[in-house]
Amino acid sequence: QEGMGGTLVSGIVQDGALRWVSVGDSPLYLLRGGQLERLNEDHSLAPQIDLMARQGAMTAEDAKLHPQRGILTSALTGGTVAKVDCPAEPISLRPGDLVLFASDGVAAIDEPQLAALLHRDRHRPAQHIADRLIGEVQACCGTDQDNVSVAVVTARARPKPALRAGRPRADLAASLRHQAERMWEGLRARGFGL
Repeated sequence: QEGMGGTLVSGIVQDGALRWVSVGDSPLYLLRGGQLERLNEDHSLAPQIDLMARQGAMTAEDAKLHPQRGILTSALTGGTVAKVDCPAEPISLRPGDLVLFASDGVAAIDEPQLAALLHRDRHRPAQHIADRLIGEVQACCGTDQDNVSVAVVTARARPKPALRAGRPRADLAASLRHQAERMWEGLRARGFGL
């Protein structure tokens, strides 16, 4: 349908480092040492509206409720993608780090509350954290929120490498590249002009 589009946030953890690609306003967060940081760019009007509030052009409350806040400046529409966030350098993960991939529906929880919830449950299984986040969004928004999806990745200490038979690292990397290429080909075949 004309004017419709979607967002994407996807990543891979390899050798203790996180790489990602994102389009749109779906957030990618890192919780490290109790501090929550958004890693990816927000391709919506929200950053510009927040800047206007910081500069005194409107109140913080007006910015939070602004009707154009959710308008995307980049999306997957089947045409040219205006902006893609895919940093050249990965982020090194540390044991205890928690990574949250989410749809924009998680914004129903303000960042301090989100940070507190993630920090409180950081030692719980990833599925528990994901279920808890979705429950919090549904509790604060009820049936008004139809757009909340999350994936949680917890970084643990890497075990010492053991000598074992198996695919050499180069073969694994080639396999991952091949899988990524097939995924992108599938998206292109479905009309996503990446």
